[in-house]
Amino acid sequence: MNFIVASDMSQSLGLESCEQVIYSHLLACVKAESPEQVLQRFHRLFILGQQYPDPKIRQALEQLLRQHSNTRMLLPFFNRCCHILVNRWQLAAADKQAVSHLLELIKQVQTPSRASRGGHAGNRLRLLVYQFAESDYFQQLNRIGEFVRGPGRTSDQAPLVTLIHRYPYLYSHCLLSQQDDPEQQRIIRVAQVEKQKEFEQNLSRYMALSTVNRGGVAPLPMPGKVENPTLLSHRDLQQTLKHFVGPVNGRSSSYRHRAQRFIRTVQPQTAFADFKQDIYQYLLADLDPQYVHCRFGKQLQQTLATISPEQDRQPMTNILMNRTFTQLLNFLVIESRRSPQHAIFMDLISNLGSTQTVGLLLKLVLLEKSVRTSLERRISVLFNHYENYKQAAVGWLVRCLEKVNLAFTTHFSKLDFSYLGAL
Repeated sequence: MNFIVASDMSQSLGLESCEQVIYSHLLACVKAESPEQVLQRFHRLFILGQQYPDPKIRQALEQLLRQHSNTRMLLPFFNRCCHILVNRWQLAAADKQAVSHLLELIKQVQTPSRASRGGHAGNRLRLLVYQFAESDYFQQLNRIGEFVRGPGRTSDQAPLVTLIHRYPYLYSHCLLSQQDDPEQQRIIRVAQVEKQKEFEQNLSRYMALSTVNRGGVAPLPMPGKVENPTLLSHRDLQQTLKHFVGPVNGRSSSYRHRAQRFIRTVQPQTAFADFKQDIYQYLLADLDPQYVHCRFGKQLQQTLATISPEQDRQPMTNILMNRTFTQLLNFLVIESRRSPQHAIFMDLISNLGSTQTVGLLLKLVLLEKSVRTSLERRISVLFNHYENYKQAAVGWLVRCLEKVNLAFTTHFSKLDFSYLGAL
């Protein structure tokens, strides 16, 4: 990109105005032109940095580059430019392929040499695009690309990220950020509702057909029959559903009934120490006694003991309850992206299996609605952590993702799945 003499327009525009000029221009282009034409514009403006037909847009971009000595400061701006195009293309089936082409354009930018990182606008543009391709912004955009692409790449050799479309409970956490514009948030939330409804209906239809066969074998092919909507075997699916909605491990009550009973025991005058002891017993009920006594029970007790011990003699409050749930999720699953340790979660799966591990988390979710969002957020951290691993290498996580979907569906859907407990 060759700098031109600053015109009155470029001198008078502030940084926000420069950004808005480019946003408005891209929005007008993506509404009026074909994806091929827009991709060509994008390539000329941001990657080649030359031969762009609109001088006003070229000047606005040059001014942004001049005003930011650190190109990383422009990453949010470039991210918004990409989302303006993606938001439009993902709405039309015929245009969805353009999202993949956009991602490929960005990926193809080579690492700029140190000698080429000077003040020349073209060099700084390439540096900006390269930094974007290495950023969290691009990782999120890549997930959106897989989401837009949809089903069709379920394979042991495909990366985990290709399964993102299967788990609507992850959409808000993996496909959105606080910086996303309202339109992007609306698109994703609508897709989330639609995908969840589709899964619930397919699961209901599939299980309705399979209940005719009590032998644990998948139903015979029938006209109009839906396929197993999960990645679990029919037998694993059936046993998982029975575990989640029926009596737990052959006992007399379900997860829901036990949660309701626990909630009734928590009174305003209950001391915090007593609450922690009660929740300790509640969580460990029905788990393998040998595993509990070996190490997990002690680890859980130590975790609870470190939660606001100075408040142990005080009456329970919502703040203390929520703090307890937060710390328990940190312990059982994962704390955050900055602290991605999840050895306890792996240990639970290895010793209890994915069904009981998800059941343990379900116990917390059924006590307080807000825990569901907190759990979703932590599972999204796990998903993002392993998103580039082959599915075959993280089969344990795929099974957990599927079973969390089933746990949420059976307990929060408007459809009735309670009959599955009698299978």
